[in-house]
Amino acid sequence: LRREVKVWNRLSNENILELYGVSYDHGPFVSMICPWMEGGTLSAFITSETRINKRLKLVMHSEGVVHGDLTTANVLIDAHENAVLSDFGLSTILAEFSGTSYMTTSLARGGALRWADPALSHVVDNPAQPLTPPSPTLTSDIYSFGCVLYHVISGRIPFQDLDDLQVIFAVSARGERPPRPPKVEDACWEFMEKCWAVEIPERPVASEVLAFIVSWRRQTIEIPDRWLQPD
Repeated sequence: LRREVKVWNRLSNENILELYGVSYDHGPFVSMICPWMEGGTLSAFITSETRINKRLKLVMHSEGVVHGDLTTANVLIDAHENAVLSDFGLSTILAEFSGTSYMTTSLARGGALRWADPALSHVVDNPAQPLTPPSPTLTSDIYSFGCVLYHVISGRIPFQDLDDLQVIFAVSARGERPPRPPKVEDACWEFMEKCWAVEIPERPVASEVLAFIVSWRRQTIEIPDRWLQPD
C-alpha cells in the first residue's frame, strides 16, 4: 500500500484527485486523505436534473489518464462542476507493483465488473489453476470509457437489469454488450460499440475518443434534455 500511495503522490494533474497524505489514526487500516468533492460522483450527477451538454463536458475532462477501474462512481465532481478521477491509476500502479493486494482485489469489488473489459474478468476453467488477474491497459480503459459514456447518455448503468454474476456470463461467455438504449443516435451508439470491440485494434485510441466527444457534443448541445432521457 505504501508503494501504491507513493505512485499516486507522484502523479499531478488537475483532473486527478489530489492526495494530501495518509493517516494511521482511523482503525486498523491506513486512510488516504483527499479533498472533499462537493458535487459527489458522476453517477449521482447523472441522476440529477443536468443538461446533456454539461454531462458531455464532464466526460471530456475525464479523458486522457490511464485509470484501470473507470466507472461513473470513480469520477468525482468538484464545486465548479469539473470532473476529477479518483480511485485511479490502477494500471500505472500495477505496471510497477504487479501482484500487490490492489491488483488482486480491484475487480472483486461489487459493481465494477459491469464496467470492465471482459478480458479483465476472465474465469479460469480449472479450479486448480492459480488465477493471475490480467493488468488493465489503455484499451481496457477504452472499453470502460464506452460504459461511462453509455451511463452518461442513457442514464442507465451497463446491464442495469442483471446482477454481477449474470453480467460475467453475458459478457465473457456469450460476448454480449450493453443493450442499446432508446433515443440514442446511430453515430453515438456505433462509437460505443467500437469501444467495446472484441478485437483490440478495432477500439479507438484516446485521441479518437476525445475528437468524437468534442464533435458529438457540438452537434447535440441544442438537443432538448427530454430527447435523451431513458423511458
